[in-house]
Amino acid sequence: MPVKTIKINANISQHDLNIKIKKIQKFKEKKYKIHFQMILKGRIKTKKEIYQEKFFNTLKELNSLGLKNSEVKITNSFFSTNLF
Repeated sequence: MPVKTIKINANISQHDLNIKIKKIQKFKEKKYKIHFQMILKGRIKTKKEIYQEKFFNTLKELNSLGLKNSEVKITNSFFSTNLF
């Protein structure tokens, strides 16, 4: 099963995030495995807790659409998980 990677910047606007979510839904319909990642750059790394909350809120939205996620990996530079 092919894997598609969706990367978002931590400062993504709500409109752009909605577009990425629609793209994730299309990948799910095509039975792709999806690697979802939020990249932290520069000063954003010092406010990691705020963006971690944003990442988990996005995951809740994806879960409400029927997607399940694996364990979330949190590092200094990114948050990531696999969706299926």
